[in-house]
Parts: sequence; structure tokens; C-alpha cells
Amino acid sequence: MHLRNLCSSEIFDGCAPWEFTDLSKVPQECFKDKAARDRWINTPGTDFHVYTLFEGVQKNLRLRGDRPGEDSNPPLLMHGLAVDYDAPLADEHIKTALKSMGEHWPAWHERTLSGNARLVWLFETPIRLPSLSFTRYLLEKIGELLPVDKLPGLDKPALLNPTRYFTNGCIWNRLSDYKVPAPLLQGFVMRIAEKFNWRSREFGKVISLKAVEEECRKKYPRFSEWPGEFTLGAQGPSFWIDGSTSPKSAVIRDTGIHTFSAHATKAFYSWAELVGAEFVQTVELTSLGKAVEGVFYDGKNFVFKDTAGKFIFETKDNLRMILSTEHGLRATKMKGEECNEVDRALSHIILRQRVDGATSCAFYPHGIFEYNGKRILNTHQLEAMKPAPEAGLWGEAGKFPFLSQFFDTFFHPVEPQKERFLAWFQHFYRACLNREPRSGHGLFICGPVGVGKTFLNRGVIGRAVGGFALAHKYLTGSQEFNSELFDSAFWVIDDGSISASEALHRLFSENIKNAVANRDHQANEKYRKAVTTPWQGRIGTTCNDDPESIRMIPNLDISIREKLMIFRAAKEASVKFFEQSEMEKLLDRELPYFLRWLLDWQPPIHCFEGAEVRFGIAPYCEPSLARISNQSSSVNAFSELLQKWLGEYFTEQEPSATFWEGTATDLRVAMSSNEIFAEMLRPYRPERFGQMIVQLQLKRILDVEISDLGEQRMFRVNRDHRFKKPKAALVAAAAASKFSK
Repeated sequence: MHLRNLCSSEIFDGCAPWEFTDLSKVPQECFKDKAARDRWINTPGTDFHVYTLFEGVQKNLRLRGDRPGEDSNPPLLMHGLAVDYDAPLADEHIKTALKSMGEHWPAWHERTLSGNARLVWLFETPIRLPSLSFTRYLLEKIGELLPVDKLPGLDKPALLNPTRYFTNGCIWNRLSDYKVPAPLLQGFVMRIAEKFNWRSREFGKVISLKAVEEECRKKYPRFSEWPGEFTLGAQGPSFWIDGSTSPKSAVIRDTGIHTFSAHATKAFYSWAELVGAEFVQTVELTSLGKAVEGVFYDGKNFVFKDTAGKFIFETKDNLRMILSTEHGLRATKMKGEECNEVDRALSHIILRQRVDGATSCAFYPHGIFEYNGKRILNTHQLEAMKPAPEAGLWGEAGKFPFLSQFFDTFFHPVEPQKERFLAWFQHFYRACLNREPRSGHGLFICGPVGVGKTFLNRGVIGRAVGGFALAHKYLTGSQEFNSELFDSAFWVIDDGSISASEALHRLFSENIKNAVANRDHQANEKYRKAVTTPWQGRIGTTCNDDPESIRMIPNLDISIREKLMIFRAAKEASVKFFEQSEMEKLLDRELPYFLRWLLDWQPPIHCFEGAEVRFGIAPYCEPSLARISNQSSSVNAFSELLQKWLGEYFTEQEPSATFWEGTATDLRVAMSSNEIFAEMLRPYRPERFGQMIVQLQLKRILDVEISDLGEQRMFRVNRDHRFKKPKAALVAAAAASKFSK
């Protein structure tokens, strides 16, 4: 089997290595320069002969190991052995070495392109290989069979790599007609197989041999031919393989049967393949008992449900005690056993019930699910409120009259805000109810005290999606351990203090944007393993509607505006709120019917129209709140100052200019030349100048063009309608234009 070059994957058969002797295909520089030789043989266009004496499971494809990112094609058959020696050995050295090899002579001596020696042993029949790890183990022990170490310079790394291909040297010398006899090969394989670890995961599960024997007796008529006991290491016929007649072709291992039958399609059959995966699973559960059901290991803790059905995290010592006292497993080893029942259960959990992480992933599937190539145990147990079974009717005649009136009057203006909010709520609730998380916009509700903002945020939305979590500390960077947040799909914030500090507000805005846009979050809990947790919930923020409180809304540049839904509440409540216990009863009574109506409702088309429909529906910001937010933002004061200066620049300093251009430093220097502006610029740090200009561009307050020239960022502020030319400048410009004609 050979490749044409080391970049190809297609295998060609029919030309034995010693039959390929065309050295004219090798560029002359390759004989002396290893780097040139490597480049040549790794070039896709090279047409040469690169061979192996192994045959893969997929015969027509290149051998590949178990490297990440590659499809595996392990060796299935070994037809012989090629051994490299990093020494240019003369013929007399080869002849001397042959005398010490006894009867096990190699068949061929090959002179490699580098001038070194390579010996090739051929087998009478190929060795059938059960796995890649077994093949490597066999190659480690091959010196016990063949005299591979009789020549100096043995290249052991190449010897131990069964997926390696050899570049043909084209110079071959026949040393003997000897082929390693088949019985000798089989005896060698059987001897080393006794010492090989058959319990690795690739071979399957260890189960009761007695149970397997009974099932094989039922399933295979020829099992009656098995001589003696069905015990570990016992030999017998390959009773499950049609045409196999050898009475000693199969050996019992912990995890299955190793066969040497020529009629077999492979060398190892796991118990699952012989008696069925379902039977193996049943026996395993029976032998280990229900004590290990539902117990998982995340690399640090064992995770399972307590008697109340709540997930708990325990150490190995604590679980050992629980398995012994609560489930009756033996903690001592009996005669003939390799380990006691408790250790077997622990080993079973660690090896077969291991997860990459155990954490609460709000409204992701229950139990274990795959995420980013990792197995995650979802400990989330909250559920969204179930909707009423029958269709709901909006209004006083329906079964949610209070909520109908509340939504009909809560927003100001009512439309399009009500429909936009209900479309947002429907998208969120449906994802939680179906446990199919979908990303969505962050929610901001601004309005006076007492109109029902908290009732809507916590009572209606929070109750509908199984509860809420207070996220103020996490989103402002003051909370180290945050794992409890990811148990909830709805994070609420009711704190106007975020607007008190510009730095805090900037951090809050950035965290809101990241939480809305990103699925991956780091869940940290004290004494537990940190886990990357998927979270696609929502953030609901309420604040008053005065200019200072509205500063809580993130800076509405383009990068975050399309991630938010911002609503204004009415100036006063038009429904009567009762004391808390009565409101809870009302919600328990009405909310299921409202949710049924919400699921059945078809939002109008305008809820899905817009340039950015990234989260199922279009973003929304009530226009008056957008204006106030921009006016209240930290960059607004700078905007007023800059526009004042630009007005003077375009009308007095450069009345004919159509733009101002320079770096942020140039702008600060230019503005500071006026003593009045210099004094007003004191609060603004130089490094913030460029950032604020960018924000003004994003908010579209100024017509700014930005270009990066090497290490400098240039800003061009274009004149617009706010900076009209004075009449004198217009007359002068007209005269200049007339004169030029």
C-alpha cells in the first residue's frame, strides 16, 4: 500500500516497495539536503512511492491515528515490518548483523534517499490488529520476536509509529526468502496480549462473564463447541464467525473476545457487539446497582440528586460513605476480587459518567447535553409557568381582565409600544416554555413611581419564566461568585445608582451588551469547578423617567441600540394595585390565561421590520427616551462644547472651510487656544477625546469621517446645516467663483 506523496490520502495497491526503483523521479538536491527532500515529498504534485506495511480499517485511505481534528483510520492488518536505522551501513556490516539474527532474517535491505539503512521483514500471514493502542504496544514488544536491534542507529520513534509512511529509497537488496511463520506470529501476539490492558475505554465495558456466557449460549448455536470454562484468558472457537473452524482462535478478555480467525473482519469484538449493547447495559446496571444511577463526576465533585430531588455536589469521601451506608455496597474487597463494590462504583462513575461541567443552564435541555463539543450536566430545575389549556380572550370578558387593562394603559404612548413589548415577551416566553433558548433584546422600562414597572418586570415576566435573579452586582463588576444567576433566565435590575458614576455606567453598558450578544458566560461558585455556561436569557431593567434616572440606559450608540427594547410607561397607573399577597393570587389566577393568549397571538408585521432583526424581532426605543438619553449621556456635554467651538471655527476662523481635519490631540490643542474653551476642557482627559468623537459619530450627532494613517487616527468633521457660512463669506466665495471663470 503506498501514497504518491505525503500530502495525499488516496492509497494505491499493486506495486510492492522493492518493485519501485525509479530514482530518476528524485530531484538531485534531495539526496544531500533533508529540508529539500521533505519539501519535495510533501508537495501535492509529487508523483513518487511512499509506502507502509500496514493496512487500515478503510483500506483505500491513508492510515491516521487519534489526533484531534482528524478522522481516525487505525491499522487493521500488519503485513510486515519496516525498520529504519540512522546510519549509512556498508554491506559488510549488514552481512555481519545477519549472522547474529538466527533464522529470523529480514527479506530486504533498502538504501534510503539519505543513504541510511532500512530492513524489511515479511510475514507469512498478516497480523490482525484489534486497536491502535494494541498496535503500539505490539511494536514496543516486537524486539522479543524479531532481532530489530542487531544494527546500530535504530530509529525507535519511527518503529513505534504504526501510521508512519516510508519514502522509497529505490535501491533494494534481497537478503532472504524468509517470511515470519504464521504460528509464530500468532503465539507472539497471544503472549503479549496477556499483558496488555484490555480495559481501556476503546474496547468497551467490563461485565459479568457468567451473564455473557448465558446470553451467548442463547444467541449462538455454535457456542456449545466452547470447551471448558468461559473465564478470563480461556481459549476456544470463534463461535460467532461464519466459516471459522479453528478450535483455539478466540481468547476471552475483560471487555470482549480477541480473535485470530482468518474469517473475522477485525481482531476484537466487544461484549456489546457480541451480545448487544442493551444487554451489556442491563448487566452493568444490575452489577453496579441503582446506587450509581444519576451520579456524575465533573473532575472535581460528584453530582447527584438528594432525597428531595435537589442537585448536590459532594467529595469522593462523602460519596464513598453514602454508597456504603445508604446503598449497602461493600467497602472491603473479597477474595478473588480486584476491587471492592464501592471502588468499582466510583470507578464506573469517574470513567463512564464523567461530564465536562455541571452547572445550571437556564431552560437548556434537562440532564446531559452537548455544548461546544463538551458534555454538560444541566442542574437547572426551574420551569416556565404552563399556559392554560384553552384559548384566552383579551379584555374584560376574558379570564385575565386585570392584565388586559394593565397592558392597555401601561405604556405611553400605548402603540406601538404595547405590541412591540408583547412580541418581545412572546419570543422570550416561548423559548423558556419549550426549553429551546433563543437570544433576545435587553429590556428597559422607564416611568414614574407607582405605575407598575416592578409589577411587570418581576411579577408578570419573572413569574412567567420561573423566577428572576438580581443582577445589579454582577453587571457592575462587584460580584465574584455568580453561579446562582444562571439558574434564572431573567435578570432584573431596579437601581438608579448605576448612573451616578461615568465609569460605572460605562462598565454596566458594556456588560449589558455582552450579556445580550454572547451565549458563553463563566459561572463561578465557591469550592466548585468554574464552568463555561450557555445563557440566553433576558435582562429587565426599570428606572424612573427623570433625566438623571434615564442616564441608567446604556449609551445608545449603534453597537448596543439594536440589542435593546426601551419603553416609556404612562405618567400614572390606571389600575388599582392591591397588597402583595392579593396580587400574587391574581397573577396565579390570570397569568396562565394571558400566557395562552400570548402564545396564540400573531404580532403585527412592523414588529419584525427594520435594518436589525437579529433576535427574532426588531429592536425598539421610544423616541422621547432616546432624545433624553442622548442629552443625559456623558458625551452630550462634550458634544455641546465641540459644536460650540465648531460653530466659531466655521463662521469666524475658517468661514470658507467645508471640514475640519486632524487628530484628537490636534482638536484639543485647537480648542484650547481659546481661554474659555481651555477652562471648560479641564474635566476631559486627553485619551478620552478620540473615544468621545467616535461616540458622536456612532450616535450620528456629527458628520465625522475616521481614517487610520499608520499610528495616527485622523478625524474629519464635515460642515453641515448647523454651521452656515456668513454672508460676507458667501459674497466672497461667489466673487471668487465669478473671477475664476
